[in-house]
Amino acid sequence: TSLVWRQPAQALLRARTSHGCVLSAQCFASTYTTSTTSGDDTTPALTPLQRARLSLQAAAGALADPSRADLVAALGETTGDFALRAMARRLNNTPHGRGILETQPLFDDAFYDACARAPPSTLGAAYHTFMTKRGFHPSERPAVRYVSNDDARGAAGDLKYVMLRYRQVHDIWHVLFGLNTTVFGELVLKAIEARQTGLPMCYMSAFVAPAARLPRAQRERFYAVYLPWAWRAGNTCVDLMAVDYNEAVEKPLEDVRREWRISVAPAQVAITPSSPSSGS
Repeated sequence: TSLVWRQPAQALLRARTSHGCVLSAQCFASTYTTSTTSGDDTTPALTPLQRARLSLQAAAGALADPSRADLVAALGETTGDFALRAMARRLNNTPHGRGILETQPLFDDAFYDACARAPPSTLGAAYHTFMTKRGFHPSERPAVRYVSNDDARGAAGDLKYVMLRYRQVHDIWHVLFGLNTTVFGELVLKAIEARQTGLPMCYMSAFVAPAARLPRAQRERFYAVYLPWAWRAGNTCVDLMAVDYNEAVEKPLEDVRREWRISVAPAQVAITPSSPSSGS
């Protein structure tokens, strides 16, 4: 679905917002031409006004068309500075978290291959099955464009990496919580992500988007049953940004869930062989 970022993070392509403004690659390139370089990536140097404008346009466009993964990504990046810094501080406050910030492990081909070799009923095997059935691959996650590391080194860590890690763990959270990739399942997971990460984009997806995107019966059930469950689940489990997924690949999935205090979603949105492969 649209609620994460499977498409490349290109400059904002065509999307009409509720104000009638068309976002296009040409318009964006001509508006935000100054950039700063951090590592191998180039980050547009946005003024506060430009950042606010981009956030509003991305929010309106993403709400109107949730399939616009580029708009959802831009919204998460332009509104997430405070939450990213808080996550980086949490990581930096533990030895294992500091190791994550220093080594910056990725869900790359090596990780995916290890999952493919993992024994049945393990976290790695379940994750690999989830991804292959839907035609997903971890490498599809785009680069982070609108988060700058200029003031993020040292105690705050690497904010660009924290955002990328958030995107990369999304699919394995689907597996851990037993949530499918329908729009409904994605919105439930966004509520868990809101509690775990504090990202404003997740809050908007969990609390506002259901009212606009779900049919009445689903919307009522979402707010009455699944949103409270998701909030409790995100609050009860460990900090899932700070766990070692590589070390857990060959552990039985149920053991990992117990160790990380994860509760599985109510059956109506649990992963089943017939779950729609709508992306995530």
